[in-house]
Amino acid sequence: MTMSKNKFIDNILSVRKEPLTALEIKSVQVNLGYDCNMSCKHCHVSGGPTRTEIMNKKIMEQVLRVIQDNNIESLDITGGAPEKNPLFRWLYMRLKKQIVMLLHALT
Repeated sequence: MTMSKNKFIDNILSVRKEPLTALEIKSVQVNLGYDCNMSCKHCHVSGGPTRTEIMNKKIMEQVLRVIQDNNIESLDITGGAPEKNPLFRWLYMRLKKQIVMLLHALT
């Protein structure tokens, strides 16, 4: 059963006077693309060798700005196989002190 956005908000407001808000954001998750050398049925993004969608450098630059401007502690990198994005190393080398977690469809 899927709950509509308005119904969800109404349920929250029935027990709280104000909507839910984040106190802080410590981690950001980005998907570097759907390209993967495997096609697992359980993959959360339906990645596979025929998928060609990947994150481009302009978006990666925006991700780095968000991390820097918001004091983000960690970047969770996911995808099909994130390391198959040709710009993976470029992004990784610019993360400086950020903790990087790699998640594949295999995890």
